Amino acid sequence: MNWLQDAPKNQLLVLDEPSTGLHYADIDLLYGILEKLSTDNAVLVIEHNPYLLEKIGVGLVLN
Repeated sequence: MNWLQDAPKNQLLVLDEPSTGLHYADIDLLYGILEKLSTDNAVLVIEHNPYLLEKIGVGLVLN
């Protein structure tokens, strides 16, 4: 995910199952990244992992 280092802005980011294969500690890091990305972008996460869904909230808009 080197493109994340460029700090994209005003983009629609669609992430399909971004937590696949990640340990719970890494999912926590992923959630932090999603929060930062959602500051300047629209982020759509397609996910089935209950742990990440609980953190995000179903249908929640991250501000």
